Amino acid sequence: MSLKNFLSENIALFMIFPAIILIFPLFLIPLASILIVSFFKHSPAQSLWIPELTIENYANVITSPLFIDVLILTIRIAVAVMVLSLILGYPIAYYIARSPSNFVKRTLLIISVLTFFMSWVPRLFAWIIILGKYGVINTMLRIITEEPIKLLGTELGIIIGLTHAMTPLTALILINPIKNIDLTLEDSAKSLGANYIQTFFKITLPLSLPGIISALILTYSVAVSAFITPMMLGQGITLMMSNYVYTRFGETFNFPLGATLAVVLLIVALTTSYIINLSLGKLVKMR
Repeated sequence: MSLKNFLSENIALFMIFPAIILIFPLFLIPLASILIVSFFKHSPAQSLWIPELTIENYANVITSPLFIDVLILTIRIAVAVMVLSLILGYPIAYYIARSPSNFVKRTLLIISVLTFFMSWVPRLFAWIIILGKYGVINTMLRIITEEPIKLLGTELGIIIGLTHAMTPLTALILINPIKNIDLTLEDSAKSLGANYIQTFFKITLPLSLPGIISALILTYSVAVSAFITPMMLGQGITLMMSNYVYTRFGETFNFPLGATLAVVLLIVALTTSYIINLSLGKLVKMR
């Protein structure tokens, strides 16, 4: 086989080779290190850890009521953000994909993309002002009730902040799947007597399910591992798993336990993402 034929047949392998070179030292080696440290013993008197293999860390994590509570809270927040981002992001994506005005399409698309160029920290400080005791929301609610509603340091506050961050991402993922739907199918449904709502739920929504699945899995994966948003909006009162892992590393310096929590979080995130993908994939096949 000539060199030219070999290169043409393996072009895909050569294209991903640089990514493989970067992934190995920047992702796989640190991940393997975390996995190894998770089986070590913690000894503050001697060092950060002792290289003696044990499963005690995993036993302590699995039997810890605090860990179970934080894990359930993390999954509950991630699922809520996943669903809310879809509810808010789908109409935005639909309008961008179906708008007859190219100017409107470009403007909304640019606005959606520009949100990723803004740091999360200033946006979260804005949410702290909005959700605070004397913020915009509580100021408006004083018309109805004298007592302010506690939003900072609560599960609801974190969900609001993460939904705000994930909605543009969901919209950008859904634009192409909606845009690629053949409009003649919708026109045929309408010509057969279906109204706009029936056409949407019978034609548009089912055909956009692959894009919806991608959006749900991606937003869930980002939300379940969120750190800065729950740290700032949770106010140290409501912790998600990433914050809980950070406290083991940064505050107690229990590196083996922190590594164990990180490994468990990764396993839970991958498992739940797979379950979501499998469940929604069956729905697509049924359609």
